[in-house]
Amino acid sequence: MISVLMPVYNTKSEYLFEAINSTLFQSIANYEVIIVDNDSTNKDTLHILNNFSNNEKVKIFKCLRQEGKNNISIALNHGLNQCKYDLVARMDSDDIMLYDRLEKQFNYMTENLDVDILGAQIKVFPDGYVTNHPKTITNDIALNSSWFLNHPTIVYRRDKILDLGGYSDTPEHGAEDYKLWMTSFRSGLVIRNMPDVVLHYRSHGQNLTRKREKHQSYYKSIEDEKQKLVEHLK
Repeated sequence: MISVLMPVYNTKSEYLFEAINSTLFQSIANYEVIIVDNDSTNKDTLHILNNFSNNEKVKIFKCLRQEGKNNISIALNHGLNQCKYDLVARMDSDDIMLYDRLEKQFNYMTENLDVDILGAQIKVFPDGYVTNHPKTITNDIALNSSWFLNHPTIVYRRDKILDLGGYSDTPEHGAEDYKLWMTSFRSGLVIRNMPDVVLHYRSHGQNLTRKREKHQSYYKSIEDEKQKLVEHLK
């Protein structure tokens, strides 16, 4: 029915335990959890992964890091090729999936076969902020905002993403999710958001996006993608 795709790299052990555990207590039964360890060196991280390795729903793969490349993209692309279901639900290794997330998004994608990429809302903790991204993403929204989808809430059709070439692994600190959304726009894929909160997003000092925002290439990759869409719409 649906594959959960989670990349992992040296995630704090208690965060990782809670994230994986939340994927295993879902209101539907027929799904798999694909974890891609991006060559973690933290022993506590590896210990947690080992503890879940015997769970029948969990499949753990290892993916080597590549210097100068966007390694989360490399891990995600590796994982996409391991997923056996057409519907893939993204999940980060430090967040908490709500118990009915997979059921809600699976039902939506089954009932709306024209939708290729589906996002939903998050509740940030510990501060309690809830996103309110629009149901329909227009070209104007895509051009005027870099945050209209919550990546760890996304469900997409695997073959459609693979047909686009998956996630870009350059530049090293680029916004790989935003680049994928913009490539999807230019390719005519249909993107929607659900109004439901499906995930609790853990805000802490080691979030990957916060780290990348320190690099100019992160912002340049966003502006480059906006310009590509402008040219495409002419």
